[in-house]
Amino acid sequence: MIELLVVIGIIALLMAIVIPASAAVRRAAQLTQCQNNLRQIYTACASRAAENKGFVGLAGPVVPLPAASNLPEALNDSNRTRYRYYSAAPTYLQSIEHLLPIKFTLMPQLDRSARADTILEVSQLSRMRLNPALRVFECPAAPDEPADEPATDEIVVAGISYVESAYGVIRYAFNGGVFGFHFDQNTVPRRGRGVLPARGNVSSRVICGDMAITAAIAAWAPEVSGGGQKTTLQDVMDQTSAVMPGYARLDLARHRNRMNVVFADGHVAAVTAGEFGACVLAE
Repeated sequence: MIELLVVIGIIALLMAIVIPASAAVRRAAQLTQCQNNLRQIYTACASRAAENKGFVGLAGPVVPLPAASNLPEALNDSNRTRYRYYSAAPTYLQSIEHLLPIKFTLMPQLDRSARADTILEVSQLSRMRLNPALRVFECPAAPDEPADEPATDEIVVAGISYVESAYGVIRYAFNGGVFGFHFDQNTVPRRGRGVLPARGNVSSRVICGDMAITAAIAAWAPEVSGGGQKTTLQDVMDQTSAVMPGYARLDLARHRNRMNVVFADGHVAAVTAGEFGACVLAE
């Protein structure tokens, strides 16, 4: 009887040692996989920019030119060479074009067998969402989302009046300071129109990173009126007036008080709350 109790005690002791250790190993693996995801996203962005005269795609707030005859014209993209679109249900004379969500825009760079058409049919998106290449937008440490609660898209056209369906899960927020659009040329420093930053302190300029899955929109959006004012992830954390309300929040719980972010020079870092002030969205 005593021997049995000793054996049980040893087993309990071993479990107390092994279980926390295995959990730590799992968390470390998730952190590494998340960072690999962000590197792949950046590589896809850089590849598309190299193939497309610097333009990647749009994410976050999009304010097109008013009174334009169609969306590409309103985005200064009449030839449809800067961005990718999909056509919805046709009207009497023509289909209505919408911006393609950035995860689908990057599909040809993530999967070379994917179609690279400038304009897709909306029916194609339902098939594309099943492509395994899109898993790079899913952080392995993020909790699962209810099946009946689809993720919200990362594009908002004309303020908050138009939000497209996400057609799948996305766990990372994109920087609206880089991927957002405003028709006013003076806003370019705070709405990069989908062009990857190539000058300045690119090592501190955020491309995308972990976001809370409760976010309404998968993007961080610095206010356009803050010209010359540096806006950082600290502003997102504190929800200051330098960022637009209703956009993505930060997720420090996913990786135990750290958050993975990829920057415009391609490096990925697991940043803490004390480092948010050095993670720049716009200047």
